[in-house]
Amino acid sequence: MKNILLSFLLLLSGGVFAQSSTDLYERLKKLNVTGTVLYVAAHPDDENTRLITWLSKEKQFRTAYISLTRGDGGQNLIGSELGVELGLIRTRELMAARTIDGGEQFFTRAYDFGFSKRPEETLQIWEKEKVLEDFVQVIRTLKPDIIICRFPPDSRAGHGHHSSSAILAREAFDAAADATRFPEQAKEHGTWKVKRLYWNTFNFGSNNTTNEQQRKVDVGGFNALSGKSNGELSAESRSQHKSQGFGVPSQRGTLMEYFEPIAGDTSVADPFVQLNNYWGSTENGKAISAAISAAAEKYNFLHPEASIQDLLRIRKMVNQLNPDPIRDQKLKELESVILDCAGLWTAAYSWSDQYAVKDTLHVGLQAVLRNYKDAKIILHTNAFLDSSLEFSLLQQKPLTQKLELKGSLSDTQPYWLQKDHQPGVFQMEDRNQTAKPWNDPPVLLQASLVLFDERIPFSIPVRYKETDPVKGELIHPLCISPKLTGTLSEQVSVFNSVQPRSYQLNLTYWGTTPETLMVGAATAGPEDWKIHFRDTAIYFKGKNDKHVLSFTAEPRSQSAARGTIRFGYTGSDGLKSELKGRRKISYGHIPTITWFPALKTELQYVPVKAGCKNILYIKGAGDDVAPVLRQIGYRVDEVSAREIREKKLEDYDAILTGIRAYNTDDDLPEVYDRIMKFVAQGGTFLVQYNTNSNLHPARYMSPFPYAISRNRVTEEKAEVRFTDPSHPLLNRPNKISAGDFDGWVQERGLYFATKIDSAFANLLLMNDHGEKPQEGSLITCSYGKGRYIYTGLAFFRQLPMGVPGAIRLFANLIGEYDHTKAQQEKKTK
Repeated sequence: MKNILLSFLLLLSGGVFAQSSTDLYERLKKLNVTGTVLYVAAHPDDENTRLITWLSKEKQFRTAYISLTRGDGGQNLIGSELGVELGLIRTRELMAARTIDGGEQFFTRAYDFGFSKRPEETLQIWEKEKVLEDFVQVIRTLKPDIIICRFPPDSRAGHGHHSSSAILAREAFDAAADATRFPEQAKEHGTWKVKRLYWNTFNFGSNNTTNEQQRKVDVGGFNALSGKSNGELSAESRSQHKSQGFGVPSQRGTLMEYFEPIAGDTSVADPFVQLNNYWGSTENGKAISAAISAAAEKYNFLHPEASIQDLLRIRKMVNQLNPDPIRDQKLKELESVILDCAGLWTAAYSWSDQYAVKDTLHVGLQAVLRNYKDAKIILHTNAFLDSSLEFSLLQQKPLTQKLELKGSLSDTQPYWLQKDHQPGVFQMEDRNQTAKPWNDPPVLLQASLVLFDERIPFSIPVRYKETDPVKGELIHPLCISPKLTGTLSEQVSVFNSVQPRSYQLNLTYWGTTPETLMVGAATAGPEDWKIHFRDTAIYFKGKNDKHVLSFTAEPRSQSAARGTIRFGYTGSDGLKSELKGRRKISYGHIPTITWFPALKTELQYVPVKAGCKNILYIKGAGDDVAPVLRQIGYRVDEVSAREIREKKLEDYDAILTGIRAYNTDDDLPEVYDRIMKFVAQGGTFLVQYNTNSNLHPARYMSPFPYAISRNRVTEEKAEVRFTDPSHPLLNRPNKISAGDFDGWVQERGLYFATKIDSAFANLLLMNDHGEKPQEGSLITCSYGKGRYIYTGLAFFRQLPMGVPGAIRLFANLIGEYDHTKAQQEKKTK
C-alpha cells in the first residue's frame, strides 16, 4: 500500500503517466469484481447516468444499459435529421456517453415510431414477442445479477414506450430462466436466473415517485485518483445527448438514488450486496482473486510494466479454468490490462477514408512499445492477410509498415438498416447482431503481442486519419461504399399540375478499377405516371468519377395515385444491383456517420392551390418544409432572425418560423416589432411548434397571449373535428375536409397552445384514444389587416413525406392573399 501512495504522490508532482496509469490501476482492481447490473429503459437519454457511473466506476460492476429503441421518433435540436437518421445520431450519442460513464450499450430491434401514450399500443406496434426475445437474449448473454428499470409499468412512466420497458423487463426476468421460452436461443446461450429486479424511482419535478421507505444509496462519491466525482462524470455522460438538448451541469456531494423492489430476492436492505462471487466459488478462483489483490497492492503507478509478470501468471491460472461467459469476460479484461501495462499503442490507417466493395486497401501499420523494453508483434492470417507477419518492437522505437489488404469487403451500412423497417421493428437476419450498438469495424487485423513467450491477442481496426489545421488530428471510421451511389434533386416530388418536371440523377463511382455500368430506372406502383428515363451505359474512369443523368416525370391525370421511381445498375460481370444513396452525417461530438438509403423518388399529385407566392422562412432547429413549398410554386427565402434586418418585408406575403425557432434563435425577440408591423399591414405570420423549455418570452411570439403546453395527439389516425367549418383557413384557397387528415404519419401534433387569449379562434379538436378532446393544435387571430397563426400540427413530418391533406391545409395557413401584389398595385396607383 505504501508503494501505491508514494507513486500517487509522485504523479501529482508531475509524473507523465497520469490518467492512463490511474485508469490501469482501477481496471486491475476491477478484475476482482464479477457482479453485473443491467439498466433498462426505452430511449437514448432515458438512462440514469449518475447510477450507471456509480455502478461502473465506484462499485466496479460490469454495467450495461439496454435501450429498447434508438430514439428514431424524437425531435432533433441540432439539425434536420429525423427518423432513422436521428436514430443513427442518438445511437452514437449513447455510445459516447458510455465511454465516459464506463457502461456498455445494448439495443433491441424495436423502432421508435413516435410518442405513444398507451403501452397496449406500443407493445402491439413493437410486435411484443420479437422485442422480448431480444431482451431475453441480452440477459442470457450478459448474465446480470440485477436488472434495474428506469420506469414503472403504469401511467407514472409518462409515456407508453417508458411503461412498456418496465412491462418487458418483468416478463424478461422470468423468461430468461425458462428453457421453454425462446428455446433455440436457450440452447445456444443457456438460461439465466437474475437475482433481483428493481425500479429506480425518480423525482422529475412534479412527478416524484421516491420515498424514504424505499431502498436508497448515495451515488455521489468522489474518486481521488481521477479527481472527479460521480456527479461530474455522469454530467459529462448525459451531456452527450446533444440532439435532445440534454446538456446538464456537474453535481458534487451527496446524491441519493432510490429503489423499489419488484421481483426476486429483494428482502436485502442493500440492493447491491451478495452479487456474483465468481472467484470465491472454487479454490482455484480464490487463488486467482488473491493474486489479483496482491498485484494491485504491488502496482507501481510510474512503472505499470513492473506488473506484467504477475499478470501473466494470473492469466495462466485463469486459462486453466473451464471456459464460461464470466471467465471469458475477465480473461479479455486481464489481457487488455497486460497490453496497456506494456504501453503498447497500435494503429492501422488507410490511405483513403472511402473504399468500395471488393477494393484492395492500402494501410499503414504503426506500433510503439512505450513502457516495456522489447517484444514481438505477430499479425495473423485472416480474410485480408494471406500470411502471418512478425515484427520486433523496442521500447520507444516506432514501427511503421505498409500493408496491402485484399479481401471481400462488404459495405458499412448499419446492420439494422440493411432492410426497410416495419412500422415497429427493424428487420434483421442475424439474430446475434440485434443487441450490438453498431457494426463491427469492416476490417480488423488480428494480432498478438509476445511477452515472455506468452501470446496476448488483440485486434487493430483499420481507420482513416487526417490532420485539420484547426482541430488537429482527426480519426474517422473506415467507410465502405457500394460501387456506385447517387443523389436526386428531389426524393419526394409533389405535383399540383400535370406539367412534366425535370430531375437530375447525380452518380458517383467509388471503385478504384475503371468499369462500364448500365444504369436504368423502373416505376413501382400504378401506371399513372409517364417517366422518360433512357437506360445508359456509362464508363467510369475511377474513384470519384461523377456523371449526371437527366429525366422527366409527369402525372397522366389529376387523379394520379402515388408512384415511385427506383434505380439500378448492371456491372461488367452481369450482376444487377440496386442503386443507393450516400448520406453523410457530421457533428463534432460523434464520429462521422455514412449510410446508404434506398435511392428513389416518390411522386405525389396533390390538388392544392397556392394563394400568395412569396415566403420568408425563419429557420429553426431544422426541418424540410421549405423544399416542398417550392415544389408547389412558392418562392421561399430561408433566413435566420438576424438576417431579417436586411430584408424588405413588404416583398413577402407571409413569414413562417421553422420548428423550435423560438427555442433556438436568440435574435427572434429583436425582430418582433418588425414582424408585428408586417402582420398589421396585411401579412401572415405562421409559427410552427416550439417546446415550453428554453423558450423566449411569449410576448415576443404573438400579439396576444397564450402558453405552450406539453399536450399532444400521438395517434396519427385520431379523429379531427372542426370547431368552425366555415372559417376561411379551412376553406380558402382549398376546401379542407376530414379526408385531408387521412394518411398522416407518426402523430397529429405536439406542444399544443394552452391558456389561450380570447382574441384567438381555436379551429380543431382532436384526442388520443380514451382522452378528452384537446384544443390548441391550430389557433389564429386577426391583427390589424393581417393574420397570426400558431400550430402544433406536425407539418414538419407530413410535408416532407408528401402527405396531400397536410400540404393543402398548410397552403391555406400561408394565405390566399397576395400581399406583395397588393403592395405593387398600391405603389402603381
